[in-house]
Amino acid sequence: MVRLALANDYARAAKLHRRLYPVFKALFIEPNPVPIKAALARAGLIGSAEVRAPLCEMTPPTAVSSKKRSTWLQGGRE
Repeated sequence: MVRLALANDYARAAKLHRRLYPVFKALFIEPNPVPIKAALARAGLIGSAEVRAPLCEMTPPTAVSSKKRSTWLQGGRE
């Protein structure tokens, strides 16, 4: 998205932003880096979603929501 914008291709950058917006919202629904670590662990990109204090694991409803929106990590990249 940044590369597209830097190349003055704002239409494609905006289209990609709109497509990824639900992911952005899901990744920041709880304190960072909890949702992104969970998404990276599900995709096999890191070994564990474990976080250190004072952070805690995601709540079950948030985990379900985050899982639905992070499937792009497993191959839906543009």
